[in-house]
Amino acid sequence: MLRIVAVPLVVATLAGCGNALPVGDNSEFSRQVATGDAWQVGVQHPVGDFGDCGDDVAVTDGIMSADAPSSRYLWTLTSESDEIDAERIAGCLKLGLTDGTITIYEPAE
Repeated sequence: MLRIVAVPLVVATLAGCGNALPVGDNSEFSRQVATGDAWQVGVQHPVGDFGDCGDDVAVTDGIMSADAPSSRYLWTLTSESDEIDAERIAGCLKLGLTDGTITIYEPAE
């Protein structure tokens, strides 16, 4: 079962987890405020296949935690990307994963 809940993610270390209130609109994906000025999409404890979600034209960078198997992934989107791009990538992840926590990180204002 794919759980979509809000969890904090420290970008520099990919540490930290817990519950947080979603931000933003009524989208099906939980929201957090990113530490930078770009949209990001993250997944914690993924089970399943990412497919080519990370190859989306909106993705500029991706990182993963150093544990094995990796428990956290985070994709940073291009400066031209917007909410629609972030939701498309999150939707792609949702289709391929059988378990995990997907969060969209909105740019800090």
